[in-house]
Amino acid sequence: MRKSKDSFRRWSYLYLIITVFLVVVIANISNQAEANTVTSTSAREVWPDNYKVIWLPIDDACEKKNKCEYAIKKGKPQLQIKIFNAKAWYKKNKKNIVVDRIIKNYGNLIKMISERVDVDIYDLIVIPTIESNGRKTDINNQGGSEEECIYQVKPETAKDVEERFNVNFKSLNNRWDCVYAGAGTFKIYFEKFKNLDDTYVAYNRGIGTVSRLLLKGIDPTTTSNYDDKAAYIKMQLKKMNL
Repeated sequence: MRKSKDSFRRWSYLYLIITVFLVVVIANISNQAEANTVTSTSAREVWPDNYKVIWLPIDDACEKKNKCEYAIKKGKPQLQIKIFNAKAWYKKNKKNIVVDRIIKNYGNLIKMISERVDVDIYDLIVIPTIESNGRKTDINNQGGSEEECIYQVKPETAKDVEERFNVNFKSLNNRWDCVYAGAGTFKIYFEKFKNLDDTYVAYNRGIGTVSRLLLKGIDPTTTSNYDDKAAYIKMQLKKMNL
């Protein structure tokens, strides 16, 4: 009778061990399948076409300035890097046509003012390519306002340019005033930040925003793709030998 009880106890322990083992194995398989699903769908479905996704060890990934999010892959912490694909953005938005339009309509004027204000001619083509597609737009959204400019310069910002360069703008709807205001704004921002990428972001998001980010120790380029767009456009412009 005692042998029977001992045998039953051994078989009970064995059954318990096997059960725990199977539960652990099934749980691991389920978690791995879920992780693989997240990884595979992130690149194809969650993020826009203008982005591509890569996985890097944290030590390498943290050196990148691109936007990213933490994730777990194969049980090890890694960084999933979302990299802006400037080439895809340029092609999708037909920026080559925009560049041709700006050069045709404003090229000579941009070259003249770039020399006067001491701003790279490429930068003065890049900005309206991103800001307005080289078309006049009402920055005050009031329809028919005279304050229209492909450089998206606001009247209050134009006043800072007038003071800095000792000029007097009649209207931002005037081509000379518009381009000069854009070039002057870019020059003022560059003099403040002494960094081309931060200057691009400031032109888009505002000088105050970039200043606050820098005070907090945040790299402004991590909050915007403006510098990536600008770099790709400039690369295309340099092939044109302007």
